[in-house]
Amino acid sequence: MLEIKQFPRDMSALELDHTDPKRCLISGLFEESVKVGDTQRRFYTYIAPGLCSNQPCLVLAPPEDVPVLDFLKQGFWLNFAQERQIFLHILESVNSKYRLDGTDAAYMNRVYVEIQSRKFYVTMQDNIYAAGIGSGAAVAQQAAMEMTSEWSGLLEDTNSAIFRFNEVLVIKINEKMKPKVLKFWPSSYWNVSLKDLNRSSDPPA
Repeated sequence: MLEIKQFPRDMSALELDHTDPKRCLISGLFEESVKVGDTQRRFYTYIAPGLCSNQPCLVLAPPEDVPVLDFLKQGFWLNFAQERQIFLHILESVNSKYRLDGTDAAYMNRVYVEIQSRKFYVTMQDNIYAAGIGSGAAVAQQAAMEMTSEWSGLLEDTNSAIFRFNEVLVIKINEKMKPKVLKFWPSSYWNVSLKDLNRSSDPPA
């Protein structure tokens, strides 16, 4: 069963492992929120057991019509985050629908800012990637277009076509849109195949 945890009220009360000081003090799936305009929006953060600070971050916009917990249970992303030792942040649509008028792009960019707050874990600005699956691809693209100089890279899968992390982080751009010049950075961290995307796996315990 996938459990959603709450962050400790007092992080200073947690004991530091002096043999491994870079290791995060907490692990699991946590609920966070950001304010977008006058609305409070929820997102989820997965911190794999043993994850260290300043590891790469993937901010993921999943398909709009799939509940986040079902998406995580049915997919491979939690295992992927654990195996690759990355921070995983998952967006959530409102009423199973993304807004492409800039609202959800602003939401994703607020998440980008929030995960650098260092309240409960420590991330590094130059290692944060936007990703979108299915209908979430347009949200990720819009967010990257709005903050081109901030995101380290963009990954999209709009039609379950070519999708992989390899030497170049982004492979496919939605041809119906005319994006500004995006910055794509080489990455040696991840390698995800189409086969991985289509398989189901149990989430890590």
